[in-house]
Amino acid sequence: ELGNLFSPPIFYGHHLTRLESIRLPEGSLMPGATIEIACDVKNPFTGPKGASHVFGPQKGATPSIVDELECGMQNLARMIEEQSDIRVENMEGAGAAGGISGSFVAFLGARLRKGVEIIGDAVGLEDAIASSDLIFTGEGCYDAQTKGGKTVSLVEYLGKKHGKPVVVICGRKKDVEQERERFVYDLLSLYTMEKSMSCTGECLAGLIHHNIGGFPVLGSQMKRADGSTGFVLQKKKNG
Repeated sequence: ELGNLFSPPIFYGHHLTRLESIRLPEGSLMPGATIEIACDVKNPFTGPKGASHVFGPQKGATPSIVDELECGMQNLARMIEEQSDIRVENMEGAGAAGGISGSFVAFLGARLRKGVEIIGDAVGLEDAIASSDLIFTGEGCYDAQTKGGKTVSLVEYLGKKHGKPVVVICGRKKDVEQERERFVYDLLSLYTMEKSMSCTGECLAGLIHHNIGGFPVLGSQMKRADGSTGFVLQKKKNG
Protein backbone atom coordinates (compact mmCIF):
# COMPACT_ATOMS: atom_id res chain seq x y z
CA GLU A 1 0.00 0.00 0.00
CA LEU A 2 2.91 2.32 0.60
CA GLY A 3 4.10 1.71 -2.92
CA ASN A 4 0.88 3.23 -4.25
CA LEU A 5 1.52 6.49 -2.40
CA PHE A 6 5.25 6.97 -2.73
CA SER A 7 7.89 6.03 -5.25
CA PRO A 8 10.09 4.58 -3.94
CA PRO A 9 8.05 3.50 -0.91
CA ILE A 10 8.83 5.21 2.40
CA PHE A 11 9.20 3.13 5.55
CA TYR A 12 9.21 4.26 9.17
CA GLY A 13 10.24 2.67 12.44
CA HIS A 14 6.77 1.38 13.27
CA HIS A 15 6.71 -0.61 10.02
CA LEU A 16 9.40 -2.93 11.42
CA THR A 17 6.76 -4.75 13.48
CA ARG A 18 5.20 -5.91 10.18
CA LEU A 19 8.47 -7.17 8.72
CA GLU A 20 8.12 -10.82 7.70
CA SER A 21 11.33 -11.58 5.83
CA ILE A 22 14.46 -10.07 4.33
CA ARG A 23 15.47 -11.06 0.81
CA LEU A 24 19.00 -10.39 -0.37
CA PRO A 25 20.70 -11.13 -3.69
CA GLU A 26 22.89 -14.20 -3.96
CA GLY A 27 26.51 -13.83 -2.94
CA SER A 28 28.27 -10.90 -1.30
CA LEU A 29 26.60 -7.52 -1.57
CA MET A 30 29.96 -5.77 -1.93
CA PRO A 31 32.54 -8.36 -3.04
CA GLY A 32 36.14 -7.45 -2.25
CA ALA A 33 35.18 -4.43 -0.15
CA THR A 34 36.42 -3.82 3.38
CA ILE A 35 34.01 -1.72 5.42
CA GLU A 36 34.76 -0.03 8.72
CA ILE A 37 32.01 1.80 10.62
CA ALA A 38 32.99 4.73 12.83
CA CYS A 39 30.95 3.99 15.94
CA ASP A 40 31.38 6.05 19.10
CA VAL A 41 28.58 4.53 21.18
CA LYS A 42 28.40 1.11 22.79
CA ASN A 43 24.61 0.70 22.76
CA PRO A 44 23.35 -2.72 21.65
CA PHE A 45 20.60 -3.26 19.09
CA THR A 46 17.78 -3.84 21.58
CA GLY A 47 17.10 -3.77 25.33
CA PRO A 48 17.11 -1.02 27.98
CA LYS A 49 20.35 0.42 26.60
CA GLY A 50 19.46 -0.27 22.98
CA ALA A 51 18.65 2.08 20.12
CA SER A 52 14.93 2.56 20.84
CA HIS A 53 15.13 3.19 24.59
CA VAL A 54 18.22 5.43 24.51
CA PHE A 55 17.93 7.36 21.26
CA GLY A 56 14.16 7.31 20.76
CA PRO A 57 13.37 9.82 23.53
CA GLN A 58 16.18 12.06 22.27
CA LYS A 59 14.30 12.32 18.98
CA GLY A 60 10.98 13.03 20.66
CA ALA A 61 9.54 9.51 20.97
CA THR A 62 6.97 9.08 23.74
CA PRO A 63 7.07 5.97 25.99
CA SER A 64 4.39 4.27 23.87
CA ILE A 65 6.30 5.03 20.66
CA VAL A 66 9.50 3.71 22.24
CA ASP A 67 7.72 0.44 23.07
CA GLU A 68 6.50 0.15 19.48
CA LEU A 69 9.97 0.89 18.10
CA GLU A 70 11.50 -1.68 20.44
CA CYS A 71 9.08 -4.35 19.20
CA GLY A 72 10.07 -3.49 15.66
CA MET A 73 13.78 -3.68 16.47
CA GLN A 74 13.32 -7.05 18.14
CA ASN A 75 11.50 -8.29 15.07
CA LEU A 76 14.23 -6.95 12.79
CA ALA A 77 16.90 -8.61 14.95
CA ARG A 78 15.14 -11.96 14.49
CA MET A 79 15.01 -11.44 10.73
CA ILE A 80 18.71 -10.54 10.67
CA GLU A 81 19.63 -13.69 12.56
CA GLU A 82 17.53 -15.85 10.24
CA GLN A 83 19.20 -14.28 7.21
CA SER A 84 22.80 -14.03 8.38
CA ASP A 85 23.16 -16.24 11.49
CA ILE A 86 24.46 -13.16 13.30
CA ARG A 87 22.89 -12.03 16.57
CA VAL A 88 22.85 -8.28 16.92
CA GLU A 89 20.57 -7.87 19.97
CA ASN A 90 23.40 -7.56 22.48
CA MET A 91 26.23 -6.66 20.12
CA GLU A 92 28.18 -3.68 21.46
CA GLY A 93 27.67 -0.71 19.14
CA ALA A 94 25.02 -2.42 17.01
CA GLY A 95 22.39 0.12 18.15
CA ALA A 96 24.26 3.13 16.76
CA ALA A 97 22.39 5.22 14.19
CA GLY A 98 19.13 3.45 14.98
CA GLY A 99 20.60 -0.01 14.38
CA ILE A 100 22.20 0.73 11.02
CA SER A 101 25.63 -0.25 12.31
CA GLY A 102 24.42 -3.69 13.39
CA SER A 103 22.77 -4.22 10.00
CA PHE A 104 26.03 -3.30 8.25
CA VAL A 105 27.88 -5.90 10.33
CA ALA A 106 25.33 -8.60 9.50
CA PHE A 107 24.80 -7.95 5.79
CA LEU A 108 28.02 -6.28 4.62
CA GLY A 109 30.56 -7.87 6.94
CA ALA A 110 31.47 -4.46 8.34
CA ARG A 111 33.73 -3.97 11.34
CA LEU A 112 32.74 -1.56 14.10
CA ARG A 113 35.54 0.71 15.31
CA LYS A 114 35.71 3.81 17.44
CA GLY A 115 35.59 6.86 15.23
CA VAL A 116 38.55 8.41 17.01
CA GLU A 117 40.67 5.35 16.18
CA ILE A 118 39.80 5.56 12.49
CA ILE A 119 40.65 9.27 12.36
CA GLY A 120 43.77 8.69 14.45
CA ASP A 121 45.02 6.08 11.98
CA ALA A 122 44.22 8.33 9.02
CA VAL A 123 46.22 11.29 10.34
CA GLY A 124 49.11 9.28 11.81
CA LEU A 125 48.33 10.29 15.39
CA GLU A 126 50.38 7.58 17.09
CA ASP A 127 53.52 8.33 15.07
CA ALA A 128 53.15 12.03 15.84
CA ILE A 129 52.83 11.36 19.57
CA ALA A 130 55.71 8.89 19.59
CA SER A 131 58.01 11.51 18.05
CA SER A 132 56.91 14.36 20.35
CA ASP A 133 58.26 15.52 23.69
CA LEU A 134 55.05 17.03 25.07
CA ILE A 135 51.46 16.59 23.87
CA PHE A 136 48.61 19.06 24.26
CA THR A 137 44.99 18.11 23.72
CA GLY A 138 41.67 19.76 24.53
CA GLU A 139 38.18 19.00 25.79
CA GLY A 140 35.07 21.03 26.57
CA CYS A 141 34.37 19.24 29.84
CA TYR A 142 36.94 16.77 31.15
CA ASP A 143 35.02 14.22 33.24
CA ALA A 144 34.19 10.55 33.59
CA GLN A 145 32.71 10.47 30.05
CA THR A 146 36.02 11.49 28.54
CA LYS A 147 37.24 7.90 28.65
CA GLY A 148 34.21 6.71 26.71
CA GLY A 149 35.84 7.01 23.29
CA LYS A 150 36.49 10.74 23.05
CA THR A 151 39.59 12.02 21.27
CA VAL A 152 41.29 12.97 24.53
CA SER A 153 41.10 9.39 25.78
CA LEU A 154 43.02 8.08 22.77
CA VAL A 155 45.62 10.85 23.02
CA GLU A 156 46.16 10.05 26.71
CA TYR A 157 46.37 6.32 25.99
CA LEU A 158 48.96 6.78 23.24
CA GLY A 159 50.91 9.22 25.39
CA LYS A 160 51.08 6.66 28.18
CA LYS A 161 51.96 3.90 25.72
CA HIS A 162 54.97 5.84 24.42
CA GLY A 163 55.96 7.39 27.74
CA LYS A 164 55.09 10.96 26.72
CA PRO A 165 53.39 13.49 29.02
CA VAL A 166 49.96 14.74 27.93
CA VAL A 167 48.53 18.08 29.03
CA VAL A 168 44.77 18.67 28.73
CA ILE A 169 43.38 22.18 28.30
CA CYS A 170 39.63 22.20 28.94
CA GLY A 171 36.68 24.42 29.72
CA ARG A 172 35.98 22.74 33.03
CA LYS A 173 36.89 19.56 34.82
CA LYS A 174 35.24 17.31 37.38
CA ASP A 175 35.86 13.91 38.89
CA VAL A 176 39.43 13.86 37.56
CA GLU A 177 41.55 10.92 38.69
CA GLN A 178 44.25 12.01 41.12
CA GLU A 179 47.06 10.77 38.87
CA ARG A 180 45.81 13.07 36.07
CA GLU A 181 44.83 16.08 38.19
CA ARG A 182 48.07 18.02 37.80
CA PHE A 183 48.03 17.64 34.00
CA VAL A 184 44.48 18.95 33.43
CA TYR A 185 43.98 22.71 33.34
CA ASP A 186 40.50 24.25 33.11
CA LEU A 187 39.30 27.75 32.21
CA LEU A 188 36.89 27.92 35.14
CA SER A 189 39.80 27.74 37.56
CA LEU A 190 40.66 31.30 36.49
CA TYR A 191 37.65 32.78 34.71
CA THR A 192 33.87 32.93 34.97
CA MET A 193 31.71 30.88 32.65
CA GLU A 194 30.53 34.05 30.91
CA LYS A 195 34.03 35.27 30.11
CA SER A 196 35.21 31.79 29.14
CA MET A 197 32.41 31.60 26.59
CA SER A 198 32.67 35.15 25.22
CA CYS A 199 36.48 35.55 25.19
CA THR A 200 37.62 31.96 24.79
CA GLY A 201 40.83 32.65 22.89
CA GLU A 202 41.95 35.28 25.35
CA CYS A 203 41.13 33.04 28.30
CA LEU A 204 42.98 30.07 26.81
CA ALA A 205 46.08 32.20 26.32
CA GLY A 206 45.79 33.43 29.91
CA LEU A 207 45.32 29.93 31.27
CA ILE A 208 48.42 28.65 29.48
CA HIS A 209 50.52 31.65 30.54
CA HIS A 210 49.38 31.24 34.15
CA ASN A 211 50.23 27.53 34.31
CA ILE A 212 53.17 27.16 31.93
CA GLY A 213 55.59 26.85 34.82
CA GLY A 214 53.94 23.60 35.81
CA PHE A 215 53.84 21.97 32.37
CA PRO A 216 55.85 18.76 32.26
CA VAL A 217 58.62 18.38 29.70
CA LEU A 218 60.36 15.22 28.69
CA GLY A 219 63.50 14.70 30.69
CA SER A 220 65.93 11.85 30.64
CA GLN A 221 64.66 8.37 29.87
CA MET A 222 64.98 5.95 32.72
CA LYS A 223 64.75 2.19 32.99
CA ARG A 224 62.25 0.80 35.47
CA ALA A 225 62.77 -2.42 37.43
CA ASP A 226 60.41 -4.27 35.08
CA GLY A 227 62.47 -3.24 32.05
CA SER A 228 59.96 -0.69 30.71
CA THR A 229 60.92 2.91 30.03
CA GLY A 230 59.45 6.08 31.47
CA PHE A 231 60.20 9.77 31.66
CA VAL A 232 61.42 12.13 34.32
CA LEU A 233 59.15 15.15 34.74
CA GLN A 234 60.84 18.49 34.93
CA LYS A 235 59.34 21.95 35.20
CA LYS A 236 59.96 24.86 32.92
CA LYS A 237 61.02 28.09 34.49
CA ASN A 238 58.47 30.89 34.23
CA GLY A 239 59.07 33.07 31.23
